[in-house]
Parts: sequence; C-alpha cells; structure tokens
Amino acid sequence: MKILEYDWLLDLYYEITAAAAGVKKHSLTIDNDKKIIFSYYEKGKQVPGQSSMIFIHGFSSNKESWLSLLQ
Repeated sequence: MKILEYDWLLDLYYEITAAAAGVKKHSLTIDNDKKIIFSYYEKGKQVPGQSSMIFIHGFSSNKESWLSLLQ
C-alpha cells in the first residue's frame, strides 16, 4: 500500500526542482548486499583550494528539502 497515492507527482516535482537548482543526483551502495543506498546531490565543479559545503538533514526530512536553498 502506498503512503501517498500521487507519489509520481511528488517525484516529478523533485526532478523539476533539482533541474532548476542545477544539481545532479548520485547514489552509492554502502553495503555488500546492495540494500543500503546513500543518495546525494552535487552542484558545480570541484575547485582546488576551495571548500565544499555539506548540508545534512534530520531523520524526519529528505535531501530534497535543501533544493530551494541551492537555487
């Protein structure tokens, strides 16, 4: 049973918001069984000598909550 009947609409919203923010989604499996997936967004290019910023969300949120800030 789906929690949200229109979850495809929410996924579409996240895709559009990510494109508007100029980020690219990446995923890594972090266990041997490939059951645990770590997903993250990247924006821009790595510049030597320049610091990176990491945004961490709490347990009741998701990575998409930062997209409006990244625009």
